[in-house]
Amino acid sequence: MLRRVDGFLASLRPPLDRISTRMAHVGGWLFILVAFYVSFDVIVRKFFGFTTKGADELSSYALAMGSTWGLAHVLLEKGHVRIDMVWSRCSARVKAYLNVLALFLLNFFVGLLVWKAWTMVVESVRIDAQAATPLSVRLVYPQGLWALGLTWFLLVGVLVMLQAIVLLAAGEIRRAAEEFGPVPLSEELEREMAAVAGVPADSRRAV
Repeated sequence: MLRRVDGFLASLRPPLDRISTRMAHVGGWLFILVAFYVSFDVIVRKFFGFTTKGADELSSYALAMGSTWGLAHVLLEKGHVRIDMVWSRCSARVKAYLNVLALFLLNFFVGLLVWKAWTMVVESVRIDAQAATPLSVRLVYPQGLWALGLTWFLLVGVLVMLQAIVLLAAGEIRRAAEEFGPVPLSEELEREMAAVAGVPADSRRAV
């Protein structure tokens, strides 16, 4: 039974991974576009004496959306910082339980953010909130995109946590310890060396 559940959860990973990667790409391109836009605004302000009057505001929206839309991808790629000074000295069983605890605490915190984010979106809809800026953007749009990124992050985080719990319950302690733990230092060094050499390294997924 547990192996079936594990297989089902594993079957969800590829589509979630693809969506998370595409969302991260959208966020990355947003940062690039905003960088060009802000640079353009600075140049025309300096040499031609006018401004688009929206660079600061739009860059803030892009930062909020782009950062949250990339969170799920970073989780799946083991990109979030985890301090493994104690973790690396523990037994496989303790590591597995610490991994589940870390994922639970992460999801709990993100769940609070999601709740507050959508509460704010609903309130913005109710009062038809608009930015007190020359652009007068209806705040429900940037807030909604920001909340969507957080919600997707929570969905992926819960799936990852369920996978770890199922492995623990099935007695696959070593898998639960290795697949959901932080990237070992040796593997990080291997990735960095491969990146410097321009050769893609085999990436062992976080979860």
